[in-house]
Amino acid sequence: MTTVWPYFGLMGLLLLEASLLAHLSFYREENRLLDVSPGYSKPLEGVRGILAISVLAHHALVAYAYQRDGIWKPPASRLYAQLGMMGVLLFFFMTAYLFWSKLLKSPNLEPLAFYRIRLKRLWPAYLFATGLFFVSVAVMSGGHLNSSIVSLVGSAASWIAFTLPGQPALNGISGDPLFSIVWSLRDEWLFYLCLPFLGWFARRKSSGLLCLAVLAVLCRVAIATIVTLPATLHHLDSHVVGILLALRYFLYLACFGFSGGIIVAAINPSPQLLKLACGRAGFLLSMISLGITVCLVRPSYGACETVGLILPFACIAWGNTWCGLLSCSPMRFLGRVSYSAYLLHLMVINVVYSFIPKSDGRLSLSPWAYCESLGLIGTLVLLLSTFSYRWFEAPFVRSKGVGLHS
Repeated sequence: MTTVWPYFGLMGLLLLEASLLAHLSFYREENRLLDVSPGYSKPLEGVRGILAISVLAHHALVAYAYQRDGIWKPPASRLYAQLGMMGVLLFFFMTAYLFWSKLLKSPNLEPLAFYRIRLKRLWPAYLFATGLFFVSVAVMSGGHLNSSIVSLVGSAASWIAFTLPGQPALNGISGDPLFSIVWSLRDEWLFYLCLPFLGWFARRKSSGLLCLAVLAVLCRVAIATIVTLPATLHHLDSHVVGILLALRYFLYLACFGFSGGIIVAAINPSPQLLKLACGRAGFLLSMISLGITVCLVRPSYGACETVGLILPFACIAWGNTWCGLLSCSPMRFLGRVSYSAYLLHLMVINVVYSFIPKSDGRLSLSPWAYCESLGLIGTLVLLLSTFSYRWFEAPFVRSKGVGLHS
C-alpha cells in the first residue's frame, strides 16, 4: 500500500465522526473552560489529532503485513513508514516544548508534586488500556498459564509501570502486536525524570543550547555503547538489562527527539517572525519541509528527521492553524482523545484483523477491502478512545493542579 488516499480518506471519515461527537456536553463544557485558559493552544491540540491519525494509519499497515507474513516490521512504503516516525517524533517535540516552556517561566520545579500531577494525568487511561491488554493476552492464551506465577506477576508489574523495567512477554505472548507503543511512554517518563535536572539549565542564558550540548554528549556516549553494551551485560538479570538498554535508547531520542521541542521553546520570536510563521508563508514553508522530509529522508529517529520537522512544528507552536484545519472543533476533538487513541489503537487493529477470514492462515485483502477495514478500525478506535477519555482522562484532567491542556 503506497497511495495516500486511504490516509486522507481515514482523516476525512474521522473528522466527520468527530464533528458529531464534538456536540457531547462534556466536550462543549471543556471548550468553554479552555477558551479562557491561559497557555491553551488550539493548533497544538489540533495537530495531536493529525499525529494520532498518522500513527494509526502506520500501524494498520504494519499489523496487516504482520497478519499476512508473520513479521512485525516497518511498512515498505516510505510514506506510511514516515507517518509513524514523524508522528512519534512530533509527539516528543510537543512534550519537550510544553515542559521546557514551563521550565523557562518557573525553573524551580517541585519534583514530587510534578510527578504526582503527571501520574494523575497519564496513569488512569493507561491502566484502562493495560487492563484490555491483559484481557487480550488471556484470550490469546486460551485461559492457560504458560509461565510461572512469579514470572507472570513480574511481567504484569513491568507493563503497569510503563515498561520502565523492560517490555517482557506476558504469559509467553509478545506485546509487540498489541501494545508495542508503550516504549514511547516509557521514554516520556524518562524525560520527566530528567526535568528537575534540566531545570538547572533553564535558569541560565543560552539555556537551550547548553542543554542540547549536554544531550549531544550523552547521545554520543549512548551510540558508542550500541555494540559493546549487549555483549557486556549478558550475565545480568534481564530486567536490569532492559532498564539499561531503555536508558541508552532514551539518550539517543533525547538528542534527536525531545531536542526539537527544546529548540523551539528556547527561541523568543520577534513580532515579524511570528507574523511570518502564522501566515500563508509559514504554512507553505511547513508543507515544503514536510514534503522534503517524507520524500528524501530515510525514516528513522535521527538528525535529518528532526531538522526537517523543526520548522513545521515551530510554525504550529507559534500559532499557525494550517488554514484553520488545526483549530476546527472536530480536529481538536481528535486531539483531545489522542492519548487514549494512541494507547488503544493497536489492540483494536488486531481484534478487527482477527475476525477477517484468512487464507492458509494469512490475511489477504484487496485494496478496497483494506480501506473498508481501515475505516472500521478508525471508527472503533475513535468510539473507544472517546469512552476512555470521558471516564479515565477527563475526571482527572479537571482535578486541581492538572489542567485541561496539560
